[in-house]
Amino acid sequence: MIVIEFLLLLVFFRDLLFRFFFIYPITNLNGHFARKIEDVDIVKWVSSVLKTTEVQVGIVGNSHVMDAIDPEIISKITNKTCFNLALYYIPLPNMVEILHKKKYFPKTIIMDFSTRYSMYNEDYFFYENLLGRHYNNKRDVLFDRISSIAPSFFIPIRFLPISSRAIQKIKQWKREKFPSIGRYTPFNRLVGFYWKLNKRSNHRFVLREREKSKMEKLLELKTLKKSISETAVCCNTNSLNYFRGLQIIESYVSTAKQMGLEIIFIRLPMHKYMIFHENKNFNFYFQDVEKIALKFNIPFIDFSSDVISRQLQPYLFYIDGQHLEHTSAIEISKFLAKQINKQ
Repeated sequence: MIVIEFLLLLVFFRDLLFRFFFIYPITNLNGHFARKIEDVDIVKWVSSVLKTTEVQVGIVGNSHVMDAIDPEIISKITNKTCFNLALYYIPLPNMVEILHKKKYFPKTIIMDFSTRYSMYNEDYFFYENLLGRHYNNKRDVLFDRISSIAPSFFIPIRFLPISSRAIQKIKQWKREKFPSIGRYTPFNRLVGFYWKLNKRSNHRFVLREREKSKMEKLLELKTLKKSISETAVCCNTNSLNYFRGLQIIESYVSTAKQMGLEIIFIRLPMHKYMIFHENKNFNFYFQDVEKIALKFNIPFIDFSSDVISRQLQPYLFYIDGQHLEHTSAIEISKFLAKQINKQ
């Protein structure tokens, strides 16, 4: 009996550690947080949506879309079912290729364009899981609820060794002064926000609890600098995959237009430094996107433009100058809903 009590006590303290060090495992009984979000659950519930015809408005993209657009707001205003057809990190052409292979064409299709996700990626195997996954609602919701009691049993394997990750972060802190602080890493209590994920819409709510600290602002600039340095590789006209990506998008758009569907191109807001960098060095990409838009008579909404940003700013970013807080997502979602109602 003493042994069992000791083991239960260890489990209890282990879960306390996970709840303290990680934003991720904090769950609730409604199942709005999943157990293995990036590894399994998002892939499964997006895959399940692709097997239905219920979604009338599909927003295509990656994590930028997941944060910046709240489908439930759009659904409420337009009376049309809406869903974020998005996965973490996936380039837009790869996501569009999935939709085309699955013959998935919502009545209204919204696509987000950014330089860092402009090129088709042949080595991007994560999305392959999408084709065969299935979300078992009753079973998975049950496990979600259990995970609210013991989250450390459901954490993705690569995040299990808290102690070793904490030591690595301390070493990184000494070496770089400012370690990366994200939604899984130790020391996330130094940031002033928390997040949750709504599986019904695939929207990630990022909610701020206190003002952005000096540390967060420095981290934001550090991460932004890294992203800017990576753009040359991610948007490269010397690569055939750049043009392949444009061809994949044009092919999907052409088919959708032949079906009489509505399409909207968007460019979600980013930090002013990122926008300046894109406009100065990679404006050719957005010109190529605009050519497709003109060819098929598609509106292209640039949320970073002066005309629109004056209406919606200030845009609030929670960690890296590229992912929006929920207050900004509300405004962008309302704006898009009005555009949808006009069509």
